[in-house]
Amino acid sequence: MFVSNRSTRYKGWFEFSEERNENLKQEIKQQPKDYILNVNEAEYRTYLFEKFRFEPLQLHEESMEIQPPRQKEHKIDEEDRSRFWRSRFYWECSIACQVNGSTELWGILPTVFSLGGRPEFAISGSKITFQFTIQSRDPEEFNREKNSALHALRSHVEAINNNVASFNAELPARVSRKFSELKDDYIKENSFFAAINVAQNPNAPRTYSVPKIEKRPAIHRPTVTAKSYSPDPTVDVKAYQDIIECLTRFGLSAERKPSLYVGKDEEALRDLFLMQLEVAFTGGTVTGETFNRSGKTDILLKNTDGTNLFVGECKVWKGAKHYLEAVSQLLEYLTWDDSKTALLVFVKSVSLSTVIEAVKQTTLSHPSVVRFVGIRGDRFLQFTFKLPQDDQKHVAVEVMIFHFDKEAEGRV
Repeated sequence: MFVSNRSTRYKGWFEFSEERNENLKQEIKQQPKDYILNVNEAEYRTYLFEKFRFEPLQLHEESMEIQPPRQKEHKIDEEDRSRFWRSRFYWECSIACQVNGSTELWGILPTVFSLGGRPEFAISGSKITFQFTIQSRDPEEFNREKNSALHALRSHVEAINNNVASFNAELPARVSRKFSELKDDYIKENSFFAAINVAQNPNAPRTYSVPKIEKRPAIHRPTVTAKSYSPDPTVDVKAYQDIIECLTRFGLSAERKPSLYVGKDEEALRDLFLMQLEVAFTGGTVTGETFNRSGKTDILLKNTDGTNLFVGECKVWKGAKHYLEAVSQLLEYLTWDDSKTALLVFVKSVSLSTVIEAVKQTTLSHPSVVRFVGIRGDRFLQFTFKLPQDDQKHVAVEVMIFHFDKEAEGRV
């Protein structure tokens, strides 16, 4: 017979998974506000998923190592021995197997389990050693008890892996929700602080590197990621993300303050974004209505060496035809070195959803569009285009849609 762990108090799956979820929540919560507001969301969410997901268990029976059984003596008196045991002796058997996965899962009681329990076991590194006893030196009894113990371990692996699969499948949405809830709260807090002129820390970091998950169990944070490498002359990915994030935060904040945009035309709205970029980025120049290749672009950020960091165009939504002309205009402004840009669309109509869908479908009809990359935050659409003057040169264009509701004029 194998010695079960019925007397051991195993932690149940529900209690265990809730602790994991709470640890995830605390991991996000303990980060500084500036980290949450400035870190690359996609990279940080991937990091959290890799850190908090479970590796399914694997039991490699082909690696089985059988230790010589050890003779033991029953610690009972003669009367009890004659009643319960055929012999004064029994044999303790130990078998070791290689295992993979999150080893803590061996000590968790799955939602579906056998009342027969599991054999006594110990985990050391990537090896599990389990034990059972036999009452005589009988090969048939040994194999019967061994197979019974293995069956119990297989059942545990199957049951706990079912729980793991469900947990891992739900984890990305849970990570996204918990991160977004905290970030949205910080954005609202900063918007409130800005509205009442609370001074912000000018020395706070603007960007953060995301820790990396390597093969378990080691979890390492990188020392520094200074600059993204590309064989083509392109703006650094981090710099582009910083610019986009700056425009996003300001635009969303401005939407909640009608006094900022009511009665303002396209040029005046552009100046609001220019002012924000001038405050946020130092060491270069931020200009509007500046010549770049074949025309004057609305927003142009230049580095100290004179190279372009960012080219942007601003347009009030006036329908699909006008929008396509704006896209073509933006592409005409770009040089071969301009790899990342944005088109800011100011919507003054009430129905934002209609405009978002129209922008997506209209953009896909443009002759220079290569593909739709994805959508960020429900209304920031990302596309890849080819330059009109060079089909082999691709550029990233993010269409940023902001709702400056004309009906707000009656509420101000």
